[in-house]
Amino acid sequence: MVNARDQTVIEPTSSNLCALWEQDKEAAEIEFYYDEVEKVCLHLAENPVKAKQVMNQLLTSVKRLLDQFKDVIAQHKDDLGRTNVLKHKINLVHPFPITARPKSFDLAMQRKMKQEVQDLLRRKIIHPSISPYSASISVVEKKDGTIRICSAPIGLNAATIDDGQPLPNMRELMDAITGAKYYSS
Repeated sequence: MVNARDQTVIEPTSSNLCALWEQDKEAAEIEFYYDEVEKVCLHLAENPVKAKQVMNQLLTSVKRLLDQFKDVIAQHKDDLGRTNVLKHKINLVHPFPITARPKSFDLAMQRKMKQEVQDLLRRKIIHPSISPYSASISVVEKKDGTIRICSAPIGLNAATIDDGQPLPNMRELMDAITGAKYYSS
């Protein structure tokens, strides 16, 4: 497997996914072969020059792809898309609002939470609400010391009427992207 930072080759593991590259006149194409991972990785490990070429082509190809679709790809963390095509509605088993008692947090965490909420308001990711509904929250501290505030709408989930929409069939989804050069999830 090629390390993107220093372009060294590391030993393959069963979870690694390697890429075989073919250089065309115009662009490099990538194909993934799950069943040949070990063989491809060993080939690159034995050929450091080829591994470096693969890394250079990968960076160029990804940059070209990102440039081609820059109108639908976030350019920075505040560049979030919105839609007004759909309006979300939750049907409940009863007509009264669902509420949850707030959790208590120590003062240091409260300061971090206030700062995060102010940042989310400034970036227009959230907005003030006067809704009679409420949900408890969990706070997760990230490795860099910042926090992520997560809603835990357990009561709301329990009172929601299931809309009966089945989950997509994974085989059908995989068949739909067969032959695609690039995809993301």
